[in-house]
Amino acid sequence: MLKSKLSKNILKILLLLLVVFISITFINDYFDFDVGKNTSLTDEEIEWLKNNEVLIYASDKNAPPLRYLDDNDGQYKGVLIDYVHFLSIELGIKIEVKPMLWEDVMLELTSGNADLCDMFASEERAKKFYFSKPIYNLRGILAINSDLTDEIKSLEDLKGRTMAIQKEDYASEYLAKNYPEINQLFVADLEEALHLVAEGKADATLGDEPVMTYQIDKHNLHNKITINDKAVYENQVVFAIPKSKPNLISIINKGINSMNEKNVLEKIQQKWFGISTPIVKYR
Repeated sequence: MLKSKLSKNILKILLLLLVVFISITFINDYFDFDVGKNTSLTDEEIEWLKNNEVLIYASDKNAPPLRYLDDNDGQYKGVLIDYVHFLSIELGIKIEVKPMLWEDVMLELTSGNADLCDMFASEERAKKFYFSKPIYNLRGILAINSDLTDEIKSLEDLKGRTMAIQKEDYASEYLAKNYPEINQLFVADLEEALHLVAEGKADATLGDEPVMTYQIDKHNLHNKITINDKAVYENQVVFAIPKSKPNLISIINKGINSMNEKNVLEKIQQKWFGISTPIVKYR
Protein backbone atom coordinates (compact mmCIF):
# COMPACT_ATOMS: atom_id res chain seq x y z
CA MET A 1 0.00 0.00 0.00
CA LEU A 2 2.75 2.44 1.03
CA LYS A 3 4.81 1.59 -2.04
CA SER A 4 1.75 2.16 -4.22
CA LYS A 5 1.14 5.64 -2.73
CA LEU A 6 4.82 6.56 -3.13
CA SER A 7 4.76 5.47 -6.73
CA LYS A 8 1.67 7.56 -7.40
CA ASN A 9 3.22 10.61 -5.69
CA ILE A 10 6.44 10.21 -7.67
CA LEU A 11 4.42 9.91 -10.86
CA LYS A 12 2.49 13.09 -10.01
CA ILE A 13 5.73 14.95 -9.34
CA LEU A 14 7.21 13.77 -12.62
CA LEU A 15 4.06 14.81 -14.50
CA LEU A 16 4.13 18.21 -12.77
CA LEU A 17 7.78 18.71 -13.73
CA LEU A 18 6.96 17.77 -17.30
CA VAL A 19 4.09 20.28 -17.41
CA VAL A 20 6.35 23.01 -16.01
CA PHE A 21 9.04 22.20 -18.58
CA ILE A 22 6.56 22.29 -21.44
CA SER A 23 5.08 25.57 -20.15
CA ILE A 24 8.48 27.23 -19.90
CA THR A 25 9.37 26.04 -23.38
CA PHE A 26 6.08 27.35 -24.75
CA ILE A 27 6.48 30.76 -23.10
CA ASN A 28 10.04 30.99 -24.34
CA ASP A 29 8.96 30.22 -27.88
CA TYR A 30 5.83 32.35 -27.82
CA PHE A 31 7.35 35.48 -26.36
CA ASP A 32 10.74 35.10 -28.03
CA PHE A 33 12.80 35.45 -24.88
CA ASP A 34 15.84 33.72 -26.39
CA VAL A 35 18.60 36.12 -27.40
CA GLY A 36 18.83 36.25 -31.18
CA LYS A 37 16.01 33.76 -31.68
CA ASN A 38 14.34 35.68 -34.52
CA THR A 39 17.49 36.85 -36.27
CA SER A 40 20.57 35.42 -37.96
CA LEU A 41 22.93 36.57 -35.22
CA THR A 42 26.29 34.86 -34.98
CA ASP A 43 27.43 33.15 -31.80
CA GLU A 44 29.75 36.10 -31.14
CA GLU A 45 26.88 38.60 -31.53
CA ILE A 46 24.63 36.59 -29.22
CA GLU A 47 27.42 36.45 -26.66
CA TRP A 48 27.88 40.23 -26.93
CA LEU A 49 24.18 40.80 -26.21
CA LYS A 50 24.22 38.42 -23.27
CA ASN A 51 27.24 40.18 -21.81
CA ASN A 52 25.57 43.59 -22.13
CA GLU A 53 22.16 42.43 -20.81
CA VAL A 54 20.29 45.72 -21.45
CA LEU A 55 20.48 48.23 -24.31
CA ILE A 56 19.68 51.90 -23.70
CA TYR A 57 17.58 53.76 -26.29
CA ALA A 58 17.73 57.50 -25.61
CA SER A 59 15.55 59.91 -27.55
CA ASP A 60 13.60 63.15 -27.62
CA LYS A 61 10.99 63.37 -24.86
CA ASN A 62 8.78 65.81 -26.77
CA ALA A 63 8.50 64.92 -30.44
CA PRO A 64 4.96 63.59 -30.88
CA PRO A 65 3.76 61.47 -32.57
CA LEU A 66 7.16 59.85 -33.15
CA ARG A 67 8.13 59.73 -29.46
CA TYR A 68 6.80 61.66 -26.49
CA LEU A 69 5.96 61.57 -22.80
CA ASP A 70 2.17 61.43 -22.46
CA ASP A 71 1.01 64.15 -20.04
CA ASN A 72 -2.04 62.09 -19.08
CA ASP A 73 -0.38 58.91 -17.87
CA GLY A 74 3.35 59.69 -17.87
CA GLN A 75 4.05 56.89 -20.37
CA TYR A 76 6.65 57.20 -23.13
CA LYS A 77 4.83 56.55 -26.40
CA GLY A 78 5.01 56.96 -30.14
CA VAL A 79 5.75 55.30 -33.45
CA LEU A 80 9.45 54.87 -32.70
CA ILE A 81 8.82 53.64 -29.16
CA ASP A 82 6.67 50.84 -30.55
CA TYR A 83 9.35 50.09 -33.13
CA VAL A 84 12.02 49.82 -30.44
CA HIS A 85 9.82 47.49 -28.39
CA PHE A 86 9.50 45.18 -31.41
CA LEU A 87 13.25 45.41 -31.98
CA SER A 88 13.72 44.27 -28.39
CA ILE A 89 11.60 41.20 -29.10
CA GLU A 90 13.44 40.45 -32.34
CA LEU A 91 16.83 40.58 -30.65
CA GLY A 92 15.64 38.84 -27.50
CA ILE A 93 17.13 41.48 -25.22
CA LYS A 94 15.66 44.20 -23.03
CA ILE A 95 15.87 47.72 -24.48
CA GLU A 96 15.31 50.42 -21.91
CA VAL A 97 13.88 53.68 -23.26
CA LYS A 98 15.09 56.98 -21.81
CA PRO A 99 13.26 60.19 -22.78
CA MET A 100 15.23 63.44 -22.44
CA LEU A 101 16.02 66.74 -24.11
CA TRP A 102 17.45 66.19 -27.58
CA GLU A 103 20.72 67.95 -26.76
CA ASP A 104 21.14 65.58 -23.79
CA VAL A 105 20.39 62.59 -26.04
CA MET A 106 23.33 63.56 -28.21
CA LEU A 107 25.59 63.85 -25.18
CA GLU A 108 24.52 60.48 -23.79
CA LEU A 109 25.01 58.77 -27.13
CA THR A 110 28.38 60.38 -27.78
CA SER A 111 29.67 59.35 -24.35
CA GLY A 112 28.45 55.76 -24.81
CA ASN A 113 26.01 55.99 -21.88
CA ALA A 114 23.26 55.26 -24.41
CA ASP A 115 23.45 52.55 -27.07
CA LEU A 116 21.19 53.76 -29.86
CA CYS A 117 18.89 56.52 -31.06
CA ASP A 118 17.04 57.22 -34.30
CA MET A 119 18.15 60.26 -36.31
CA PHE A 120 19.23 61.57 -39.70
CA ALA A 121 22.76 60.63 -40.72
CA SER A 122 25.20 63.39 -41.63
CA GLU A 123 28.90 63.91 -42.20
CA GLU A 124 29.27 65.69 -38.87
CA ARG A 125 27.40 62.98 -36.96
CA ALA A 126 29.42 60.28 -38.72
CA LYS A 127 32.45 61.48 -36.77
CA LYS A 128 30.81 60.25 -33.58
CA PHE A 129 28.42 57.46 -34.60
CA TYR A 130 27.96 54.39 -36.75
CA PHE A 131 24.68 54.30 -38.69
CA SER A 132 22.33 51.40 -39.19
CA LYS A 133 20.35 50.50 -42.28
CA PRO A 134 17.51 52.96 -42.96
CA ILE A 135 14.25 52.58 -41.07
CA TYR A 136 12.06 55.06 -42.98
CA ASN A 137 12.16 58.40 -44.81
CA LEU A 138 11.23 61.69 -43.14
CA ARG A 139 10.76 65.23 -44.48
CA GLY A 140 11.98 68.46 -42.93
CA ILE A 141 9.61 71.37 -43.53
CA LEU A 142 9.60 75.13 -43.03
CA ALA A 143 7.04 76.87 -40.79
CA ILE A 144 6.72 80.66 -41.11
CA ASN A 145 4.95 83.35 -39.09
CA SER A 146 1.76 83.96 -41.07
CA ASP A 147 2.30 87.73 -41.12
CA LEU A 148 5.49 87.16 -43.13
CA THR A 149 4.22 84.83 -45.87
CA ASP A 150 4.40 87.54 -48.53
CA GLU A 151 8.05 88.22 -47.65
CA ILE A 152 9.29 84.67 -46.98
CA LYS A 153 8.86 81.96 -49.58
CA SER A 154 12.00 79.89 -48.87
CA LEU A 155 15.13 79.74 -46.76
CA GLU A 156 16.79 82.22 -49.13
CA ASP A 157 14.38 84.88 -47.88
CA LEU A 158 15.37 84.18 -44.26
CA LYS A 159 18.96 85.36 -44.61
CA GLY A 160 19.60 87.92 -41.89
CA ARG A 161 16.43 86.85 -40.07
CA THR A 162 15.96 84.65 -37.00
CA MET A 163 14.83 81.03 -36.92
CA ALA A 164 13.92 79.13 -33.75
CA ILE A 165 15.79 75.83 -34.00
CA GLN A 166 15.98 72.82 -31.70
CA LYS A 167 19.49 72.60 -30.29
CA GLU A 168 21.60 69.78 -31.79
CA ASP A 169 18.87 68.96 -34.30
CA TYR A 170 19.73 68.07 -37.90
CA ALA A 171 17.98 71.27 -38.96
CA SER A 172 20.60 73.32 -37.10
CA GLU A 173 23.44 71.51 -38.87
CA TYR A 174 21.68 71.91 -42.22
CA LEU A 175 21.27 75.66 -41.78
CA ALA A 176 24.81 76.20 -40.52
CA LYS A 177 26.16 74.43 -43.60
CA ASN A 178 23.86 75.81 -46.27
CA TYR A 179 22.51 79.08 -44.88
CA PRO A 180 25.03 80.47 -42.38
CA GLU A 181 23.54 83.96 -42.80
CA ILE A 182 20.38 82.83 -40.97
CA ASN A 183 20.44 83.54 -37.22
CA GLN A 184 19.61 80.50 -35.10
CA LEU A 185 17.74 80.94 -31.82
CA PHE A 186 18.20 77.64 -29.97
CA VAL A 187 15.21 76.09 -28.18
CA ALA A 188 14.48 72.82 -26.36
CA ASP A 189 12.05 71.37 -28.91
CA LEU A 190 9.78 72.13 -31.85
CA GLU A 191 6.85 72.90 -29.57
CA GLU A 192 8.77 75.84 -28.09
CA ALA A 193 10.01 76.86 -31.54
CA LEU A 194 6.49 77.03 -32.96
CA HIS A 195 5.24 79.14 -30.06
CA LEU A 196 8.06 81.64 -30.64
CA VAL A 197 7.19 81.83 -34.33
CA ALA A 198 3.48 82.26 -33.55
CA GLU A 199 4.30 85.08 -31.10
CA GLY A 200 6.56 86.84 -33.62
CA LYS A 201 9.69 86.29 -31.50
CA ALA A 202 11.19 84.26 -34.37
CA ASP A 203 10.42 84.46 -38.08
CA ALA A 204 10.33 80.75 -38.85
CA THR A 205 11.39 77.28 -37.77
CA LEU A 206 12.49 74.07 -39.49
CA GLY A 207 11.97 70.49 -38.40
CA ASP A 208 10.36 67.07 -38.81
CA GLU A 209 7.07 67.25 -40.69
CA PRO A 210 4.94 64.96 -38.49
CA VAL A 211 6.07 66.68 -35.29
CA MET A 212 5.47 70.11 -36.80
CA THR A 213 1.94 69.34 -37.99
CA TYR A 214 1.07 67.58 -34.72
CA GLN A 215 2.08 70.57 -32.58
CA ILE A 216 0.30 73.06 -34.84
CA ASP A 217 -2.91 71.02 -34.54
CA LYS A 218 -2.48 70.53 -30.79
CA HIS A 219 -2.09 74.24 -30.05
CA ASN A 220 -4.40 75.46 -32.84
CA LEU A 221 -1.74 77.63 -34.45
CA HIS A 222 -3.13 77.42 -38.00
CA ASN A 223 -3.92 81.15 -38.19
CA LYS A 224 -0.53 82.17 -36.82
CA ILE A 225 1.79 79.78 -38.66
CA THR A 226 2.00 78.87 -42.34
CA ILE A 227 3.62 75.66 -43.54
CA ASN A 228 5.66 75.74 -46.73
CA ASP A 229 4.41 72.73 -48.71
CA LYS A 230 7.76 72.07 -50.37
CA ALA A 231 10.08 70.00 -48.19
CA VAL A 232 13.46 71.53 -47.38
CA TYR A 233 14.98 68.03 -47.22
CA GLU A 234 13.89 64.41 -47.17
CA ASN A 235 16.29 61.92 -45.62
CA GLN A 236 16.49 58.39 -44.34
CA VAL A 237 16.11 57.90 -40.61
CA VAL A 238 18.61 55.43 -39.13
CA PHE A 239 19.77 54.25 -35.73
CA ALA A 240 22.96 55.91 -34.54
CA ILE A 241 25.38 53.73 -32.52
CA PRO A 242 28.33 55.12 -30.51
CA LYS A 243 31.72 54.58 -32.11
CA SER A 244 32.71 52.81 -28.87
CA LYS A 245 30.26 49.95 -29.67
CA PRO A 246 31.10 48.69 -33.17
CA ASN A 247 29.76 45.18 -32.46
CA LEU A 248 26.25 46.55 -32.05
CA ILE A 249 25.82 47.88 -35.59
CA SER A 250 25.58 44.47 -37.29
CA ILE A 251 23.23 43.27 -34.53
CA ILE A 252 20.85 46.19 -35.03
CA ASN A 253 20.95 45.76 -38.81
CA LYS A 254 19.92 42.13 -38.49
CA GLY A 255 17.06 43.15 -36.22
CA ILE A 256 15.92 45.73 -38.79
CA ASN A 257 16.10 43.12 -41.57
CA SER A 258 14.00 40.69 -39.56
CA MET A 259 11.39 43.36 -38.85
CA ASN A 260 11.30 44.48 -42.48
CA GLU A 261 10.40 40.94 -43.51
CA LYS A 262 7.40 41.13 -41.16
CA ASN A 263 6.34 44.64 -42.24
CA VAL A 264 6.54 45.78 -38.63
CA LEU A 265 6.81 49.51 -39.37
CA GLU A 266 3.79 49.46 -41.65
CA LYS A 267 1.72 47.71 -38.97
CA ILE A 268 2.81 50.23 -36.32
CA GLN A 269 1.87 53.10 -38.60
CA GLN A 270 -1.53 51.59 -39.26
CA LYS A 271 -2.06 51.34 -35.50
CA TRP A 272 -1.24 55.01 -34.95
CA PHE A 273 -2.62 56.71 -38.05
CA GLY A 274 -4.65 54.31 -40.18
CA ILE A 275 -3.83 53.05 -43.65
CA SER A 276 -5.08 56.16 -45.44
CA THR A 277 -3.04 58.71 -43.48
CA PRO A 278 0.63 57.74 -43.67
CA ILE A 279 2.95 60.02 -41.70
CA VAL A 280 6.31 58.62 -42.70
CA LYS A 281 7.49 57.11 -45.94
CA TYR A 282 8.84 53.59 -46.05
CA ARG A 283 12.29 52.64 -47.22
